[in-house]
Amino acid sequence: MLNVLIADDSEDDALLLIRELRKGGLRCEFDRVESAQGLKAALNRQTWDLVVTDHNMPSFSSSDALRIVKAMQPEAPVIVVSGAISDDVAVNSMKSGAQDYIMKENLARLVPVVERELREAAQRSAHKAAEMKVAYLANHDTLTDLINRDQFKVHLEQALQSALREDAQHALVYVDLDQFKIINDTCGHLAGDELLKQIGGVIQAVLGDSDYISRMGGDEFGVLLPDCSLKEASAMAGKIHEAIKQHRFLWNEQPFTVSSCIGVVQIH
Repeated sequence: MLNVLIADDSEDDALLLIRELRKGGLRCEFDRVESAQGLKAALNRQTWDLVVTDHNMPSFSSSDALRIVKAMQPEAPVIVVSGAISDDVAVNSMKSGAQDYIMKENLARLVPVVERELREAAQRSAHKAAEMKVAYLANHDTLTDLINRDQFKVHLEQALQSALREDAQHALVYVDLDQFKIINDTCGHLAGDELLKQIGGVIQAVLGDSDYISRMGGDEFGVLLPDCSLKEASAMAGKIHEAIKQHRFLWNEQPFTVSSCIGVVQIH
């Protein structure tokens, strides 16, 4: 279902546009606005697959509509439809971010233009998703979804610099699982991987929002506690140790108890 937002002061013209889209085989729902305030409210209310705007309206123009849409939903394709528009205005509309412009007396162009823009919007969305995934994988451990060792080192270096320059106190907690090799050898690597995922979640659940956790390699986890004294870090290490001890790992209906060795060092 295509969600279309139409900025047009004429309800009849908006209905003509929707009829043309539906006649061309596009299933769509729509809403019509006729002011800048109405456009902003509609953009705040939901995400739109397509915005179609008239050029000249009593309260605002396609230029105003373009500015608002590009500020609030920059990925939404915008098509300008007008009864009369000069070449200069059309060119300026395209430069301002409109994907195309269509004359109202030539609505036969509407469906092909919309189909083209939907394809290109899908391609842009896929490209953006791929870029975000690459960026995510560059900073996260693929197994546990925790930040990876390199990213953890960045935060650790920032903590070291902060301690040197600002006389701040931070703490590093190092967690080593005791039973990982036994589970990995007796149940296989899939069980070992699942255990690491679960323990990562167990530790993360104990930490605060400003703390950092990373799988440092194998069955070892690093935890950085910013603005934390040695006494507070020792208490947090105790909580982590107890949380891991209380966790019951189940694999093929066989339960395992997990324990850990934990070290704490002050950064100051």
